[in-house]
This record gives sequence, C-alpha cells and structure tokens, in this order.
Amino acid sequence: MKFLPLLLLPLAYWILRPMDQTTLEKNFIQAHQNYPFFYLLTPVPHTFLGKELFFELPYRKGPPSYFVDGIHIALSETISLIFEGPKTPEFRSHETPKFWQSCFDKQFRSFRCKRFVTRATERHQKEMRGHPTITFFQENTLIGFRMEWRERKKKEIRYTLLLPHGPEQSVILKIKDASMSSAHSAEHLVSTMIAESASFQDLSALRAYSREVLRLQPKFQSMHNMLMSAISTSPDVFDSYYHIVQMLHNKKEPLFQKNRENARNYAYDINQQLAQQFLAGTN
Repeated sequence: MKFLPLLLLPLAYWILRPMDQTTLEKNFIQAHQNYPFFYLLTPVPHTFLGKELFFELPYRKGPPSYFVDGIHIALSETISLIFEGPKTPEFRSHETPKFWQSCFDKQFRSFRCKRFVTRATERHQKEMRGHPTITFFQENTLIGFRMEWRERKKKEIRYTLLLPHGPEQSVILKIKDASMSSAHSAEHLVSTMIAESASFQDLSALRAYSREVLRLQPKFQSMHNMLMSAISTSPDVFDSYYHIVQMLHNKKEPLFQKNRENARNYAYDINQQLAQQFLAGTN
C-alpha cells in the first residue's frame, strides 16, 4: 500500500506532459491519462492522429474468475493495441535480468541460451506465426522481451513484461495496411507508453486510483475508459459492468453498443438475479 498516497493525488497530477514531436508526428499526442491495465499503470493519449481513443472490452462466456482476457484500443481502422491479461508463463526462470539480456542479445547463442529463449518465447511465437525477431528490453523497473514480425503489409510488435511476482503480461500492437507514417507513429506511441509504465504487485492500489479518478467525475471519454480499465483489476465486481451499461444506454455508436452488450453479458454471468433487477429496461 506504499503507493496509495501517490495514487490519491488529484487527477491533474496524472496528466502527463505532451511528448516532444517530430514533423512526422505533428499533432501526434496532445495529452495523456494514466490507466490501470491489470498490474500496469500506463499512460494513454486522449487522441491518436486526431482521433479520440475509446477502449473496448471483449466478451468471453462465463464469469471472469480473476482477469478478463484483455482490453483493446483501436488506434485507427488499420492499427489496434491490445493489453493482454496476465498469464502464468509456461516456462519459469529465476535468472537475473543480466542473464536474460545476455541470452537475448547474443547473435550466436550457446545451447543453454537457445533453449532458454525458445522456452520463454514459445507461446508467443506460436501465436504470432512466422519467425519474429526477438530482443531484450529494460525500461526503468520493467524488463521483458520484444518480438516483431512482419509479412507484406502486416506487422505485429509484442512487448512481454516479466512481472516481479511471477506472471507475464503482453502489450500487442497489430498493424495491417496502414500508411508508413501512421505505423511509425503507432510504434513510437507504444514504445513511449511502455517506457512510462509502472508495474504494481498490489492490485488494491490500482483499484483505489481508479475509484479516485471516477470520483472526480472526469469527462465522458476518461470516465468510459477508466471504467473499462478498472475491470482489468476487478473483473468480478458487478457494479463496474452496471455503470458501463447505464452510461452507454443512449449511445448509438457501434463501439459503445458493443461495450454495453459485453458489459451486460458479464453482469449476467456474475449475478443473474442482480442483472435482471438492475438492468431491466436498458436494452
């Protein structure tokens, strides 16, 4: 709970300064808001290339036990960003960051390093297909590996963070048929978000931060996104889904309709009786 006093600072404290911008990235980012994504607190810009960003909550049948699968952000029609839920790695290692880095960065790896890298990245390579390039990264207290795969006009970049208490958590950027400038801006955005992220072992601190931001009644965009990201730390709390359904009741845009329906489905999965009682008339 040592982070709690910091997390309860006024909302304005958590709005990061705009980043330096190159000519290519003019109007790239105006301002940020920090959001919890599972064990991470990550800055997300209000806009990307002039488009307001709204989070998406995918639905999977059944009450969420500890985490939802992920939170999605459509940066554009051709670029998507996914904050994947924490997973227990199939391969666990207690090696030091120095050993990780030495193995990933070597051009000619020893048998031990080859086996180590293969086992650590096996799931991700299967999901990405092809033969991605793999490098080690370390940003402040975060360590992990970065994988990049491309084929013609398709590209995927995956940052997998190795959290201190055991799980791994991936941030995935998918690009398809995007312009070179848009793709470059998206890659710059994600690398900056990773560099500015912080990991927490105590989810209660991130939950307290979400509650405090929502208590300050931010604008619709921040409130919508904060409710979505708050679910990543409290997926079994009925109230979160209820507030989303109520907030999006009169919204006609496809994304909001989809989020409302997915939140409704989760609410029914968690407590059918409460859902029938409180969500009647919000179809």
